[in-house]
Amino acid sequence: MRHVETPVLVVGGSLVGLSTSLFLAHHGVEHLVVERHPGTAIHPARRS
Repeated sequence: MRHVETPVLVVGGSLVGLSTSLFLAHHGVEHLVVERHPGTAIHPARRS
C-alpha cells in the first residue's frame, strides 16, 4: 500500500462521486476519486 496526500478525497465513483470530481476539476481543485469496484458497473442497466 502506498501513501498519497491529497486535499480532497472523493469516495465512490457513482453519479454523485464522478459529478463531484468534474466540479472539482473544473475549479482546479486537486482531488482523488476511489472506488472499490474494479469495473464500470456492478449491476446491469434496466431498460423498460
